[in-house]
Amino acid sequence: MRRTTLLAAAIAAILGCSEGCSDRPVPDVQRGDGQSGDVCEDDSECVDGAVCFNQVCVQEGLFRVSLSWSVVSDFDLHVVTPYGNEVSYATPSNDAGYLDVDDCVYGVCTDPSGVHVENIYFNAMAVPGTYRVYVMNFDGAAPGQYTVEVAGAVTQTWSGELPGIPNTSSVTYEFEFMP
Repeated sequence: MRRTTLLAAAIAAILGCSEGCSDRPVPDVQRGDGQSGDVCEDDSECVDGAVCFNQVCVQEGLFRVSLSWSVVSDFDLHVVTPYGNEVSYATPSNDAGYLDVDDCVYGVCTDPSGVHVENIYFNAMAVPGTYRVYVMNFDGAAPGQYTVEVAGAVTQTWSGELPGIPNTSSVTYEFEFMP
């Protein structure tokens, strides 16, 4: 069964409405064949161009920005490109950046007891300059710690904690991409 169908049904049950009533897109990810969002133990279990990050296959691209957390709350990863455009659940592609994994939509997580992952990757057309990154606790269902990892052509790691308050954002982190 497609992850989209499972998440859409869970969201509909929580919201008390039929499928499609949510204004948040639910990721279209097939489970079990090494695609983005699939469970993995190591990189060899992911398709070409993807790596295993916290036991989830994510696209790597030229560089990636990956978020992980373990509480059941809808943490969202936001990356603002040097052009000032954002890549997030609301705008899943912009300036050669693509959101390929979005776990815990409206507090419904693929594996409630596991580590949750969001991933944004940038391809070879990535814009040089300063990128800004922040994390938001969208639904505020629970407070929790998170880690953000930038990997590939740029490497950086940050950690923080978000309160259990809806739409609360972390500090903004920055990194430079200069090819």
